[in-house]
Amino acid sequence: MKIQLTEEERKNRAMDPDKLEFAVALLRANGAIIIERVLEPDRIDHINEEFVNILHQYEAEHGYAGSEFNAHGETKHIRMDLPFLSPFIDSDVIANPIFLDIAEQILGEDLTLRYLASNSSMPGGTQKQHTHPDTGPLFSETYHSHTPTHSLVLHVPMVDFTEQNGATEFWPGGTHLSPDHVIRRDNREMLRKIAEAMHFERAIMPKGSFLIRDKRLWHRGCPNKSDKPRGMFTIIYQRSWDATSARMPIPRDVFDSLPPRSQYLLRMEDISDRHTPMTSVSGEFHQAQRDLEQRIKEAMK
Repeated sequence: MKIQLTEEERKNRAMDPDKLEFAVALLRANGAIIIERVLEPDRIDHINEEFVNILHQYEAEHGYAGSEFNAHGETKHIRMDLPFLSPFIDSDVIANPIFLDIAEQILGEDLTLRYLASNSSMPGGTQKQHTHPDTGPLFSETYHSHTPTHSLVLHVPMVDFTEQNGATEFWPGGTHLSPDHVIRRDNREMLRKIAEAMHFERAIMPKGSFLIRDKRLWHRGCPNKSDKPRGMFTIIYQRSWDATSARMPIPRDVFDSLPPRSQYLLRMEDISDRHTPMTSVSGEFHQAQRDLEQRIKEAMK
């Protein structure tokens, strides 16, 4: 499921047509593909340097994900929104032609970008996450049924992913297709049992590679036994009619400065002068959204 780019393809930022056709078909059938070394090492090192500075600040202020899902902090996992700043929103990151050539064939040319964040495994973790998909059935009445892919996740590793630093584990070859009945919230133990009996792989890949997967694919984060953060960008793209994601806060001046293709991808988001590039990272926007939802729920009682 690993695809190598030629130097010419990397330079032209486009796959050979036959390779592109194969990549799309493999993604549909397998649920995930890895395209190695899409971004050059020097480029990814620059992005990672900027990223780690923000990550450590976030770690100091917010700590680790402490839910039962993350073993009450023992995974040492940090989910952090990316700020709407360069280099995180540069075209080669969020609107990379090699990725879009694939995604447009699966989600349509009018696809949207609905999630811009990071998942980092920090040193010192001792536990793995629970095996999980990132979404359930698109329609509640389609349990036991297969629906086409409606969302793709693009993971970009900031460092080489190895067994030592907690490369993500995933279950290819079918978990994105039809086993919706085992992911209901009242049946997590069955998912765990099935996952342990099935074939899974580790996303061992060089920094700057692209791991592209169906959002429904089973996966889990793993502990980092190295002495440095193992960062990974997580960018989610959806069909244009899929409104299942919260709107991201984007400053108007930042949006206006983006190239047209990036603007089109982000057209569904909350674009306003009241936002700053760091609004999401600080957590203020999401807290305001949660407070609003709570006020509405209380008013409905």
